[in-house]
Amino acid sequence: MLSGLGLAACASTSEGQAPDDVVCPAIGWFNTLTVTLEGDSAGVDDMKLCLGEDCYPKDEPATDGSDLADSVGVEREATRSRWTFALMSHAPDEVTVRTYDASGTMLTDDLVAPGWRRTGGSEECGGPHFGRATVRL
Repeated sequence: MLSGLGLAACASTSEGQAPDDVVCPAIGWFNTLTVTLEGDSAGVDDMKLCLGEDCYPKDEPATDGSDLADSVGVEREATRSRWTFALMSHAPDEVTVRTYDASGTMLTDDLVAPGWRRTGGSEECGGPHFGRATVRL
């Protein structure tokens, strides 16, 4: 199930650049964070990824599109032991991963460092990154 997905575009161009300057295409991308649960994940019903005070997916997404630029999607695998988050051009050094049971009780609240690595694009213009984190239950 994929929810809360948004799109963004960014460009880095300006008139009058010297021939040696880098001009980046107008593109947008998602960075992918895979969170693996270690231990008995049978009781985990939900997971949220928190960037500062904001946690995703949001309980009630905005209907007016105002939070489109902040969208984060989450996809859950059938095993429930691995969750994948798609972050729109974000690659924060640290994120908080929270897991919940079916009643909404928080089971874990862990600060993790994904260890991002770029998987596309270029050093000058950026591009998609992939990160991994493990949460022990």
